[in-house]
Amino acid sequence: MIVDTKNKAFVKFAIAIGFVVIAYSSTVLGLEARFIVNGDTTATEAMQGDSVVLDITLDEIGEDVICYLVFDVDSSRSFTSDDKVIVSRSISDGAHCIVPNIPNISPAFDGKIQLYFNPFYVNTGLFMVVCMQGTTVVASPSVMVRPSDDPPHVISGTVSIEDVSPPDERLEGIYVWGPIARFVSPFAMGDITDEYGRFNINCPASDTNFAIVPYTEIPGYTTPDYQWVDVSGHGETTHVTFEYSEAEAIVYGDIAMESGSPLPFPAFLILKNRDGFHVERFFTFEEDRYSFGVLPGRYQLQLVAESLPHGYTSPPKYRFNIDSGDSLRFDLIVKTGSETISGRVTESGGAPSTSYQIRAESED
Repeated sequence: MIVDTKNKAFVKFAIAIGFVVIAYSSTVLGLEARFIVNGDTTATEAMQGDSVVLDITLDEIGEDVICYLVFDVDSSRSFTSDDKVIVSRSISDGAHCIVPNIPNISPAFDGKIQLYFNPFYVNTGLFMVVCMQGTTVVASPSVMVRPSDDPPHVISGTVSIEDVSPPDERLEGIYVWGPIARFVSPFAMGDITDEYGRFNINCPASDTNFAIVPYTEIPGYTTPDYQWVDVSGHGETTHVTFEYSEAEAIVYGDIAMESGSPLPFPAFLILKNRDGFHVERFFTFEEDRYSFGVLPGRYQLQLVAESLPHGYTSPPKYRFNIDSGDSLRFDLIVKTGSETISGRVTESGGAPSTSYQIRAESED
């Protein structure tokens, strides 16, 4: 279930300051999706530093709608299997949609989802928001991201595999993310390597140090750790190298519903090591197992569903120590919940609030 980035099936993203954005809105079947630039709901362009908001408003839409944030690989403005799904959300009429717990994306409130585009970023090209009701596309506004005139800071590097000489097909298609802030999901610029493991990431210059890291699993090997890079120089280049080392230990298992069927919704697996970094493994529902190499140490493993169906509970967190040569199995099964927790969230004075995410976690 680990996504094959060589086939470009899944990509995360953010759009950086220094890009030009062209946007328009679409309204079909009681659902409106549009981009708002500096508060202007009719704007068609945005310049660097502008506030750009993706706004999805729900009316009486009947059955659920699923919204996909997509990178349109061929700029065709049509949603095909070759396009990269960045994130998806299932939305019910009158319900609140919980969006990812990441920077720049707010929880849904009053029937709206708002996604803010600001400082760090991704590849240029055409991005779409595809809203589908069943098999029907009900809204599909698009955004063309164009590069800034300002010279970027270039992160140039190579990725290698221990005791393997390039070219090697396993080196082709490794996704390298950067810049990434500590403890923040890598919604950042990325680049896919060639068969020699070479990559070049063009990112807006910043006075902050950021981390970059390969984001693709190679079976039997441990993914390299983060490297911190100073990206403050306009037009400058920083060179970094990564090496996949032979895995000293393996963590693996099945991921499924209680019935044994694959997950019918997007989910991701988070492995947190003792240094406090989140190493995220992303999954689709097309397969039902995971496996990756780790170094000896203490870890925490957790499955997080983007939109868990009502009445189901996520698997517990697994905390474990693993030594060299170990192979540990943890099956992550989504089960039917036996208890219901309910309540209300209010602002000061008792006014109802829908601007918060509620999360329940077991301490067991």
